[in-house]
Amino acid sequence: MKKKYALVAEGDVFMTISFDDSMPQTEAWIAGLASSPVIIEITDNPDVNNIRGGWTWDGTSFKASE
Repeated sequence: MKKKYALVAEGDVFMTISFDDSMPQTEAWIAGLASSPVIIEITDNPDVNNIRGGWTWDGTSFKASE
């Protein structure tokens, strides 16, 4: 089954995205998008190459899963 989402910022749709059940990360995307995610730019973070799913964000910094 295909899922399609509209991404909205300040009331404006800025992009649409869709996922098919056959894609490897579909379940993670659907769960994450359903939870009203926060998007944080990490370009200049010293851990930029290490940050992955499972890490946590405390509002100030990222922490690796234990």
